[in-house]
Amino acid sequence: MTGKTSNKDAQGVYRAIGAPFAESTDALVTTDYDGVLEVLKGTHVFIKEKSYLDFAIEEDSNASGKYRLALAKSHFFPANFGWVFPEGDPLKVLFDKEIIRMQETGLFDKWKKRYWPTNERSRNRSQMSSTEVQ
Repeated sequence: MTGKTSNKDAQGVYRAIGAPFAESTDALVTTDYDGVLEVLKGTHVFIKEKSYLDFAIEEDSNASGKYRLALAKSHFFPANFGWVFPEGDPLKVLFDKEIIRMQETGLFDKWKKRYWPTNERSRNRSQMSSTEVQ
């Protein structure tokens, strides 16, 4: 899917992805680690938030010396995170301001650079569009 999709199109995609699991959930994995292992076996795709997948790709590359995993070029589910506060909680206003401030000042990017695994080859490679298992 490229560009903007209508809500109807998105519902069709989600319905198609979920259809095999309506009858049985046996093919679902129970941990993130198992999801990555199934992708490496070539038996599954793994749907997870991008920040985790970026981390998993670099971690696997550092361990294997190869790029065996890749992200799809387009996003089909642009997930955002949210926090729930009791209605009228004065901390919500403060929390909102601080999260925006951390994003705008680049703190999240700084943390990612500091704590995500890094690999010299990842800076020089072109973005892959499919899973590569060798």
